[in-house]
Amino acid sequence: MDSTVKMINAIAALLVLFATAAVSAKQPLSLQTNHSQETGTFIREFEGISEYKLSNGLQILLIPDSSVKNTVVNLVYRVGSKNEAPEEKGIAHLFEHFAVMRGSAQYPDLQQEMKERKFKRVGITSADYTYYRSNFEAKDNYLDWILSVEADRMQNFSYSKESLQVALAEVFDEIKGNESSTRGFQYRQTLASVFQQHPYGIDVLGSRLDLENIQLNEVKKFWEKYYHPSNATLIIAGNFDVERALNSAASAFAVIQKSQLSIPNIGIDRYPQLGEREFVIRRPKDRSAVFLAYHTVGIDHPDYAATALVGELLNSDDGATSWKKNFLNSKKSSNFDSAILQFSDANALIFYAELDFGDAEKIPQTKAFFLLQESNLGKKKFSQIELDEIKKQYKEKSINERKDIKKFSENLSRYVAAGNWQLYFSVRDRIQKMTLGRLQEISNAWLVPNNRTTGIFIEDKNVK
Repeated sequence: MDSTVKMINAIAALLVLFATAAVSAKQPLSLQTNHSQETGTFIREFEGISEYKLSNGLQILLIPDSSVKNTVVNLVYRVGSKNEAPEEKGIAHLFEHFAVMRGSAQYPDLQQEMKERKFKRVGITSADYTYYRSNFEAKDNYLDWILSVEADRMQNFSYSKESLQVALAEVFDEIKGNESSTRGFQYRQTLASVFQQHPYGIDVLGSRLDLENIQLNEVKKFWEKYYHPSNATLIIAGNFDVERALNSAASAFAVIQKSQLSIPNIGIDRYPQLGEREFVIRRPKDRSAVFLAYHTVGIDHPDYAATALVGELLNSDDGATSWKKNFLNSKKSSNFDSAILQFSDANALIFYAELDFGDAEKIPQTKAFFLLQESNLGKKKFSQIELDEIKKQYKEKSINERKDIKKFSENLSRYVAAGNWQLYFSVRDRIQKMTLGRLQEISNAWLVPNNRTTGIFIEDKNVK
């Protein structure tokens, strides 16, 4: 649940040429439920994923794979830190702590029951979504049980003031740990400067002051607004009987009423950066570093593929245009890396050069060398050989990741949050179709001073 790391983890999976569909688009199965006469609607089958929808709005994605021994259930809610009210920063992550392992009247000792069944359980909160993933041995009764648990969580708010205090204590411990992480702190400060007019600039863990003052009824209102079928997608992946899983899902979830509450659309970052930004932060116990960040587009934009490619090209170990190679060969930094964000509405390419402890006086030279790399981009162009190599790496990564049902369902969640799970494959294909000329054109438009945010982090033992 280190949501900062999850939020920026570089290159999360751009995906797959794959496999077999157990459910054919020509012969869709129906969802039968014991609670009503409802028959769920078959929507589409695409690249081995079959989509269904219940009348209450719940989207169901089935990804069968009989070659694996486990089943993964991932329930994704399209709510994250970007949806929080100004005075409730951190409530999305807080509720994840409520829900991930705490029981209810129907399941009073959920954690023990998970342990007995040897479930691997995790909850993740990002800026765009929250999900609850369970990984377990492929057994029909286990699948039925976890679907019932998830439906109960969606239908019933079973939390007390005591459970609020326990969840808050957990979150405060996580915030404390995150504050002591140098890299995490530097990333959060950089994002705050890049996204000044969009909630992506606000820490997913939230505000300690807001959380200290939060009341149980506010948490319940948040749950009522966002935890309902039409704001959720149920992903079932791995080894399972398709028809039985469909009927089990319908039986568990169809009884839940469709919400009448409207959810505001945050939308794209409508305030493009209009000039250079720079900030300086001094801390006594952190390594010095220089961060450069450039605004880019959301994952549904056709040009998003360039974000991934440029980030990899400039961070490669031996490419002719590699900033990383230039930095390490010149000894202008002890470490160099990049982060390629995967947000729904807008993104950023982030590069950083880190110095050793005691090397704060080298910051001016490191910054100057960074800006030299930027100015050289228009002169020293990417080569077709470099581009083809990065494309090859992405293709291999996509094929390998498809074999990992846990990671595959996890990565699909980002595109579910963006409103279209098929974007997962669109991005994969756009990467492979990107031409050298178009990539250079996009790079020249993005990696310029007017679109740049520079973060200077200085090790200063005189700061108290």
